[in-house]
Amino acid sequence: MPADERFLGAWGRLCRFVAPLLLPSVALALPAMASAQLPSPPPSLTNAAARAVGLSGRILWMDATANLSNLNSPEKARAAVDRAVRAHINCLVVDVKPIVGEVLFPSRVAPRLTEWLGTRTPADFDVLWTLTEEGHHRGLRVYASVNVFAEGHRFVSRGLAYQQPEWQAVAYDPRRIVVAPDGAELPIAGQNGAPGPQELTVFLTSAGPDRQLLAGEVAALYDGTRVTALVEQGQSESTALAIPAKPGGMLVGRGHAAKWMLDHLAVGAPLTFRVAPVLVPVEQSRSDRYALFVNPLQPDARRHELDLIEEIARSYPVDGVVFDRMRYPGLHADFSPLSRQAFEKRLGRAVEHWPEDILQWPSRPGDEVLRGPLFRPWLEFRSATLRSFLVDAAARVRSARPGAQVGVYAGSWYEAYFDVGVNWGSPRFQPGYDWMSARYPDTGYADQLDFLCSGTYYPTAWKKDAPQSPASTVEGSAEVALRAVDDDTFLYGSLYLQQYAGKPEAFQEAVRASLATTQGVMIFDMSHLDQFGWWPQLEEVLRAEGPPPHADPRLLRQLRAARAEAERAGGPHPPAPTSEVPASTDHPDL
Repeated sequence: MPADERFLGAWGRLCRFVAPLLLPSVALALPAMASAQLPSPPPSLTNAAARAVGLSGRILWMDATANLSNLNSPEKARAAVDRAVRAHINCLVVDVKPIVGEVLFPSRVAPRLTEWLGTRTPADFDVLWTLTEEGHHRGLRVYASVNVFAEGHRFVSRGLAYQQPEWQAVAYDPRRIVVAPDGAELPIAGQNGAPGPQELTVFLTSAGPDRQLLAGEVAALYDGTRVTALVEQGQSESTALAIPAKPGGMLVGRGHAAKWMLDHLAVGAPLTFRVAPVLVPVEQSRSDRYALFVNPLQPDARRHELDLIEEIARSYPVDGVVFDRMRYPGLHADFSPLSRQAFEKRLGRAVEHWPEDILQWPSRPGDEVLRGPLFRPWLEFRSATLRSFLVDAAARVRSARPGAQVGVYAGSWYEAYFDVGVNWGSPRFQPGYDWMSARYPDTGYADQLDFLCSGTYYPTAWKKDAPQSPASTVEGSAEVALRAVDDDTFLYGSLYLQQYAGKPEAFQEAVRASLATTQGVMIFDMSHLDQFGWWPQLEEVLRAEGPPPHADPRLLRQLRAARAEAERAGGPHPPAPTSEVPASTDHPDL
């Protein structure tokens, strides 16, 4: 029998199994869909099954701190659930452990968040219990979310990682310095972030196409080797300046740094950089803007996170737990002695030049990192570390509450996600990127999940409207995620509503694109629906009823079995997708 016929035969057997599992009224459509409308071979079994029975995940994320003022009483919590039900939401994800590491419920493991930037939560009010109880009463599935390895918020210098500095990840931090033609030097305090009162920072196009120059600031635009413009902003209104493309950028200074720029830089003059990297706790890193991350291998920190996750599953009748920030802060971490020891054990030998044998930072901002001989094994090691944690955390959840499910949020830009140490794809997915080791695919963890919320964080909905790469759209990035997950779990495209501010029609199109390309949509975040007044728009675009496809775990088990059978029958393996990292926004998880 030809391979394609065996592949479609496997799909047909899946269809016959799925039909009796789900709602009889919609399951009747399944055989006709399989025989008449399904492409050959089907691009996604999970998509086809969800569409055939008319089910979709319609998930609303409730960020802890952004929504605290709208969730800090029983009346407000019930009103939020009412709004979600009217908008046809079927899942709530309640962020109970935000970046700061304090939690929204009485815990024996973690400190409680009772106040955030002036907003207080009554000591006798349990946000998670109320939302879970009310959500279930209204027919919603309710999940608790934790920012796993975030244990402090840098804006307020607060959290357990400040109290337990030995928990902190160690950053291999590039400390870059601008060198003027006369030999004068000035450190660069950060990248793509506003400078302090006396500081110099650099902006690249990864921050967006332009940057507003504020009163009292000085900007030096450069093309990679020379200054092309020097702009001093007076006390008038701000001026938008286009950021030069790589290898160029824009230096912005305030106070002493602004004066230094005027004294030592000139249009047409050469501009050079040097780098003097250091190993420091992430608290001292210039590479992190929001969260203070702990080392996933630090025993006490790891135990703390696992105990907290288990406590939630054991103490609350939630439908599951969703892991966010289950990652490293970036490519610059973790370079602690603990991680070096574990890496050398996995490697089977000592690392002679630490950390240069792994990577070296380029002098010029935005240039590619210089990969050492151990770069690929190091990426594999970090990803294996996170997969191991996920396996343990998922086991804790499912043991504490049989039937509870496990989900993850991760960005859809798979090709670049090694930067934070995460392989959220299928272990079968072997795209052959040049940064991959032979065993890197084995670290994929999609097969451990009940669902994945994939951040399709782009302002353009459809590939046909893409201003640049088709991958920089909701539709295109969702297709990347579909290929990487390879039917190992249900996939929900996820939208960051701030990207559509002032454009409700664009928001609705993004919802449609996510529903059309994945098995549903995740809305981040409820606070933006309240701020923009977009509940009616959401209700208009989410017309479906019924549970999400991940509601019955039998369906996913059979989908995985069908996918495995199709592969054995010679089904095609998807090509390596091309990802595009979204430009930086104000969302702290990008």
